Amino acid sequence: MTPQQIFLSIRKKIKHEWIVCFLSVIMIGLITHMYKLTNTLPNWDSLNNAYSDQNTIHLGRCFLTIACGLSSFYDLPWLNGILSLCYLGITAVLLCEIFNIKKTAVLILTGGLLVSFPTVTSTFAYMYTADGYFLAMLCMTLAIFITLHYNKGWLGGLFLLAFGYGCYQAYITWALLLILVWSIAQLLFTDMSSRVLLYKWKNFALCGILGTILYWTCNKILLTLQGITLASYQGIDEAGVSSFHPFAAIWQCLIDFAYFFIGPLARMNLYSYLNIVILCLIIVFSVIVILKKRLYMKPLRFLLLILSACILPFAAFAIYFISSSTNYHMLMMMSLCLIYFFFLLFYDKAADMFSSPLSHWLVLILTSLTIYNFILIANICYHTMQRSYDKSYAILLRVADRIEQTDEASECHRLAVLGRLPDSSAVSFNLPPDMTGIIDGYIMSTPVHYQAMLSQYCGMDYELIDEREQKLLMDSSLMDTLTIWPQAGCIAVIDDMIVIRMGE
Repeated sequence: MTPQQIFLSIRKKIKHEWIVCFLSVIMIGLITHMYKLTNTLPNWDSLNNAYSDQNTIHLGRCFLTIACGLSSFYDLPWLNGILSLCYLGITAVLLCEIFNIKKTAVLILTGGLLVSFPTVTSTFAYMYTADGYFLAMLCMTLAIFITLHYNKGWLGGLFLLAFGYGCYQAYITWALLLILVWSIAQLLFTDMSSRVLLYKWKNFALCGILGTILYWTCNKILLTLQGITLASYQGIDEAGVSSFHPFAAIWQCLIDFAYFFIGPLARMNLYSYLNIVILCLIIVFSVIVILKKRLYMKPLRFLLLILSACILPFAAFAIYFISSSTNYHMLMMMSLCLIYFFFLLFYDKAADMFSSPLSHWLVLILTSLTIYNFILIANICYHTMQRSYDKSYAILLRVADRIEQTDEASECHRLAVLGRLPDSSAVSFNLPPDMTGIIDGYIMSTPVHYQAMLSQYCGMDYELIDEREQKLLMDSSLMDTLTIWPQAGCIAVIDDMIVIRMGE
C-alpha cells in the first residue's frame, strides 16, 4: 500500500467523536497554557534541569528517561507542552471510548476538564518533565482501555501499567479512580450485571497486580545494575509493609480529599463554592437515579455501588497506604479530575431520567464555569511565576555585579552561599487550590540554584563547596564578620572561594 492509501485507511477508522474530543483538548489547552508554552518561566527545579537525562531510578521512575527522551533532554516549553497536550488529547479520546460518550457538548467539556485541571498547570511548572508524566497517564488509561475492551487484554495492559509506573508512580491513583468511576457509571446508568462487573474487576486486578510486580522487578534490576539505592524522598525507600499505618492513612485520605475541594475555610473562593455545589449535586443526582431505577431492590448491585463510591477518597490518595512519609501535592492529584467528569456523565447518561431541563443546564453550566475557573487559576499561576522569576533574576544580576566588584573575585572558581533569602522556601501557591511548583517569592532557596542561575544567565561558572565545608563555614568566625544581603560586606573572598551570606 502507498502512504496515501494507508493514510486514507486510517482516516476512515477515526471517529468524529475522537476528532471533537482531541481538538477540544488542543484548543482549550492552548487557551489555558499558551503563556507557559511560549515563555521560559523556571521554578527552583527547572534551574537544575535545563538539560537533564531524567535518570531518576533512585526515585522509582526507571522509565522516565525513555518517556522524556522523545522530546530531547532539554527544557523546551513549546515542544514539551505540545507533546503533553497531544498525550492529554489521546487520553481524553480513550476516556470517551471507555465511557461510550457520544454527545458533542460532553466530548468538548471532557477535553476541557482534562487539559485545564490544576494538576496540568502544576505539572507544566516542571515543563522539563511534563511530557513524561502525561505519557505515564496515557499509558495507564490505555492499560485500562485494552483490559476492558479485549479478551485477555490485561496481558497487554500490565506492560503499559508497568511503563506508566516507571514514569511517575502517582498516576496509579488515576488508574484506580478510573476503574471505580467506570464501575459506578455501569451500576448507575447501564444494565451491566453484577457478575459481568466482578469479572471485569478480576481482569483489572490481574493487570494491576502483575503490572506492579513487573514494574518493581524492572526497577530493582536497574537499581542493582547502576549500584544505587532508592532515595528517601516521599518515603519511597520505606514503601511497603514496614510503613503500613492503615488508620492514619484512612484519616489522611479523608482530610486531603476534603481539603482539595474546599481548601482552608478562611480562604474559600469561587473554586471552593463551585466544588461544594458540584459535590452536593452529584449526591442528589445519584440518589434520584438510584430511586428511579430501584437499585436498592438489588442487594448485590447496590452494595457494589456503595462500596465503589466509599472507596473513592482512599483510591485517590492510595499511596498513603504504601508509605506513611508521603506528602501529597498537586502533581499527584490528577485522578480527582474524574470526580468532575463523573458529574458530566449525568448529562450524557442520565438526562432522560430528569423530567426538568434544569438539571441538564446545571451540569453544563457548572462544568463550563469550572473549566473557566481552572483557566483563570492557570493564568494567575503563570503570571505569578513570571513575577517570581523577574524578582529572582533582578536579585541575581545584583549578586553578579557585587561579585565582580569584589577584590580578587576574578581568581575564584568555587562558590559558597550561606543562609537563604526570606520568602524563598515555599513550594506552592495557595489560591486555593494549593498549586505545587508555583511561588510568589524567590526561586533560589539552595546554593545549587545560585550556581545554576549564575552559570545560565551570567556565564559565571563556579564549583559548589561540599556539605562538610559548608558546615565548617557556618560554624566559623567568618559568620560574625559577614553581613546579610544586601548590606555592604555580605560577600567575601577566601582563597579561591567566593562566600555570599544571603540570610540567617
